[in-house]
Amino acid sequence: MKNWIRIPIMLLMVAMAASSCDDSSDDGATTYWTVTIEPEYVLSSPYWGGWGLVTPHMEAINERGDRTDLYALEEIRGFTFEEGYRYQLQLRVVDKFKKTGQYVADASQYEFYLNKIISKEYVGIRQEGRRDVEMDVEEVRVRSTNDYESWEYIALLGKVIGTDETFLLHPFEIYGLTYVDFQMLMDRDERGSIPVRVRMKVSITPSEKPIYPNINQRIRLIEVLGKQQLECDSIIYRDKYEAFI
Repeated sequence: MKNWIRIPIMLLMVAMAASSCDDSSDDGATTYWTVTIEPEYVLSSPYWGGWGLVTPHMEAINERGDRTDLYALEEIRGFTFEEGYRYQLQLRVVDKFKKTGQYVADASQYEFYLNKIISKEYVGIRQEGRRDVEMDVEEVRVRSTNDYESWEYIALLGKVIGTDETFLLHPFEIYGLTYVDFQMLMDRDERGSIPVRVRMKVSITPSEKPIYPNINQRIRLIEVLGKQQLECDSIIYRDKYEAFI
């Protein structure tokens, strides 16, 4: 039901329309870009792929509405993203290779700093088709099934209360689920990790277009309602191919 591993879109190129160069510094490593940030988050990976690394990102577009860049929520230093607002930002962009002469592996070549907020317009978020539900969420292990690779990723299994509806989720696919909240799913004592089932109230809203391959809705945390400790041997394992179909 959910998606397969992909390399995320990281089109960090000065020449793109929504990332226009307004100025540059004497060192040649610093330029200024103007970007438009859309009001709703999308999902991507801050690294070069991996099931467990998908997190909410900000979407930058050009004047035609085409996506040009994706930024992790804390990637633009000095800027705090609020859903529902469309921003036009001027960024100070540092090219780490030009600055240090060293290539950066498995990370962006650029560092982003907020120079100024040019405009901030409230436009709201999509409400069409929204439903608020209670969901039980617990840890799931997604693992490989062949002799050529050996790995295991943590995912979340969400079961909507009162229905047969289930979701196989990336750990941070529920928007607003913090690292502290996520740690609740893995209580620890002297025996190690103890599986926990957490009941949450969430909103589920269909998206107009996929926010990640095969993900066509946004799930937002409204409230954590409680948790229940499970038996130590109750962690659910899912086959890799079953998980990604």
